Amino acid sequence: MADNTRKIDFSLEEMELVSPTPSLNLPELIEKECYKPKDGSPYLVFYCEDAPLKARTCPCCKSNSVDVHGHAANRTIHDVNVGITQVDILLAPTRYICNECGVTFARDLYSILPNRQMTRRLNEQIKRDSFVRPFVEVGAAYGYSDTTIATIFDEYVSELKSRRGPIVAPRVLGIDEKHIVNAMRAIFVDNETGQLLEMKANNKRDDIIQTIESMVDYDKNIQIVTMDMSNGYRDYVQECLPRAKIIVDKYHVYQDLYVKISRTKSKIMDVIGARIGSETDMAKKQYLSNVRDLILKNTYLFKFGQKKLAEKQSRIAAMANICETFPEFNHLRLLKESFELIYSCTDRASAEAACNQWMEYVPPTGAKKIEAWEKNYGVSAELFSEFRTFQNTILRWHTEIFNYFDAGCSETNATSEGLNHFIEQINRVGNGYSFSRLRAKALYWHLAAPRVTYSMTTKKMAVRVLGLYTGNGHMPSNIEKYETVYGIFESDEEQPKRPPVSMLSYYQKYHNESDE
Repeated sequence: MADNTRKIDFSLEEMELVSPTPSLNLPELIEKECYKPKDGSPYLVFYCEDAPLKARTCPCCKSNSVDVHGHAANRTIHDVNVGITQVDILLAPTRYICNECGVTFARDLYSILPNRQMTRRLNEQIKRDSFVRPFVEVGAAYGYSDTTIATIFDEYVSELKSRRGPIVAPRVLGIDEKHIVNAMRAIFVDNETGQLLEMKANNKRDDIIQTIESMVDYDKNIQIVTMDMSNGYRDYVQECLPRAKIIVDKYHVYQDLYVKISRTKSKIMDVIGARIGSETDMAKKQYLSNVRDLILKNTYLFKFGQKKLAEKQSRIAAMANICETFPEFNHLRLLKESFELIYSCTDRASAEAACNQWMEYVPPTGAKKIEAWEKNYGVSAELFSEFRTFQNTILRWHTEIFNYFDAGCSETNATSEGLNHFIEQINRVGNGYSFSRLRAKALYWHLAAPRVTYSMTTKKMAVRVLGLYTGNGHMPSNIEKYETVYGIFESDEEQPKRPPVSMLSYYQKYHNESDE
């Protein structure tokens, strides 16, 4: 792989010696000198040699008759960041010669990745950081291109895939979709644990059914499926899960209701404007204008549920004044509040009865019925025509909407919606992830190891005896000599595991409270 690495931008004349020389805490390396920039820039460079091997074996003929044969030219190896300080190693690898076959060689060092000019621990630090921070940001922190960071990320994703195992079907499956990275993507969620189970490249029938049927014990475990009002998803779920109850997320029902309220409100405002314009009584005209201004000032009134409305007396007074002055707004209030009563019910029968009562406020079709309805409510049926289409939606999805009120079925799609937003935020922060990388970040972040940080500090640790190294990456087990060492050490403070963005809990809270 072509390694797009950071470069040393300081000459030796611009550096000064660090004394005493800190330890890298890499047992294969012997630190000769350490330098830092005179201008205080956050950078350290170590001049090192590898510790001589005690047991030497020729990699070609396996002879043990091997001698030191000088040192190779310096290699630049990039090491972990210490806070914001970048660390480089200039290593002059020891070369060996076999006295039997004449081959010269340098040994592989465990702490340095082959074919990549970085330490193993830096690679570990980058791959963990790449899951919780954008590639560009990680690249800037470590001095690499985002392409190199993405390659390390892909390698880590391959590791995590092997650990994931099969998906066990949940009791409550949430299905949602999002237009992201230029296409509609279906997501599958365990609503009870909040875990993202899968994210598909599209939302087509075969992929939806295949994903559900690939889950372990899908036909036994899945009892409830939550979704928005998508005819396609309903058909697919009924095909592969005929015994599962489909529940339409009440948030989407409310969302459709509020769209109708907003459109109706605009119609009413036009009628009120014309009424004020034609009013000849100046005192009355001024009064009507003042109440209209009250509506414009309090645009949120018809978005609040009764609980929110009752929080302030001023809101109640404003609503009362508006509804008393303009009967159209009073009827709009009746349509809104009577529908909200449906979701305050605790069983299916009372919810369906409340729905039947709400439908009385929806204008009918047919000239005679409309005439009777307008006489009864004192408002124009045409102003409230938006609610006819909303009523038809309720009738088409009656079973799935009212399944919510069956015992043990009061489930919503809030978790799916929250994860949908979570995925959107990862994509926005990442600024152009491919679908496969976006999916990996969303799907595997909880499997990724916590971030690792390093600091320059002192610790008591075992030290080398006679500078000998056994060649296996570890100190000999019989060493009992300890010294206090100043150098680079992994932080003892446990790093919490965190998602790539911190929007999920906020969005779930917002969603759950949106219909209050």
